[in-house]
Amino acid sequence: VGEALGIPIVAFLLQPDHKIEERRDVSTALDTLLGPSRQAINSEGFNAVLMQIFERMGAGGNISVNKLRTTRGLRTVPSGLSDSMEHFEEMQLQNVPIVVPISPIALGEYIEKLPPYIFTDFIYLRVGEEPLDADVMSFIQAAKKVGRSIVLMTFSSMPVGARIMLEMAVEACKSPALRSTKPGQASIGPAMIVITAGQEHDSPPPRLTEEVEALNHEGRLLELKKGVPFGSLFPLLDVVIGQGGLGVTSDALRAGIPIITSGILLLDQRWWAARVHELGVGSKPVKVDRLAMWDSVSGTSRLVRFLSKALSTSQPSLPDVTQRFDSCGLSWSEKAAQVSKELKEGSRDDPDGVLRNAKAVFESGTSNAAVLVDAYSENRGPCPCFCRQARCCYRCTQTFLRFFFLLNLPTLFYGIVLILAECVCCGPCRRRYKYYCYKKSDPSLNSSEESTEEESEFDNLSVSSEEESMDEEMN
Repeated sequence: VGEALGIPIVAFLLQPDHKIEERRDVSTALDTLLGPSRQAINSEGFNAVLMQIFERMGAGGNISVNKLRTTRGLRTVPSGLSDSMEHFEEMQLQNVPIVVPISPIALGEYIEKLPPYIFTDFIYLRVGEEPLDADVMSFIQAAKKVGRSIVLMTFSSMPVGARIMLEMAVEACKSPALRSTKPGQASIGPAMIVITAGQEHDSPPPRLTEEVEALNHEGRLLELKKGVPFGSLFPLLDVVIGQGGLGVTSDALRAGIPIITSGILLLDQRWWAARVHELGVGSKPVKVDRLAMWDSVSGTSRLVRFLSKALSTSQPSLPDVTQRFDSCGLSWSEKAAQVSKELKEGSRDDPDGVLRNAKAVFESGTSNAAVLVDAYSENRGPCPCFCRQARCCYRCTQTFLRFFFLLNLPTLFYGIVLILAECVCCGPCRRRYKYYCYKKSDPSLNSSEESTEEESEFDNLSVSSEEESMDEEMN
């Protein structure tokens, strides 16, 4: 529309990266085996080709990009496929301003890997005072009065399920590893706030419901079945367990609290979780089913291990194979407080980020205006099209050969070795050792086995005597 009318155009992006963030939690042989395939699918080139295919196919009613351009009197996009984002490259070629409502402080060193976008600040959209409900405030005040840390668990609209959320919350409340001891006081654990709104598809069983009610009566667990204003709640928290979306992440960074990212981890959620981990203010992304799994290193679940790291600024009591402090020697909570301070100083008199973003868009469309003229003209014609397709085929062939011979074959061989080692060596030995330990710890099992052996010997003797008598009768 901007090109057809000859008016300035300003791009406004919420996601500055075109590739899908790779999985950081590689903990099984299957993850290693599928690693190269996932790396290829998550790449920018694969997503660029996939986007171009869908643009050529068109939406309902055969509305494709070329048809839209033709109806507005514009020349079509050059034919063929490319492994690059053509639209973004064309905007950068014609100096179109691209505004991204993300603070560069939250991106850290990763900002050097991104194109020269106009980074502004997060948009919070606070609407005046948003007080918390009375039950939420009373729960938080009672917990802080006795010295409990406040932990929030929310996965927004991501289909995680109330059952697994409440199971993890109950485990965190009861775990001895999360109990802090202060001079002159008894050891106390954290208080959990769990937002289960939209998670009714997997309801908790009666036994779990009774545990939740008992912990709620003790002031240690609060289940909320509706949303709360994050702007008012987050400054009162110590840790947040979230799905890794832009909203939860930006609110947590602004409040200065560590972030544990989990859930089903789709698209930008993995990307933001990676930025949080690189900043040193939270964990790497871990799927929710693996977050609840037992960790043999620490002797607890991963949830308890991450919470132990997030709630304490001292040396961790649990053994850990990951780095506890960043390169500056700061813990998650200390680094989160530092990032929060920098964000507040950068926002100055615009804490919601609305004015700063509006000003950036206005200036980009007026004083720094750019109008698209004859877009995609450099790639038209038979020669440029042939050269582009030849280059694309060459890069596809090169990438496939490198992917298959240098990544997939070694990974496949490694996976086969792991499977054979599990089936031939480790599995039977482990089962035999467990059976030996169980047999040694239970004397009654040994006596029962001895009696069984005696009975089997007696049965064999009786059977042999009956056979001898039958042979004598036949003779």
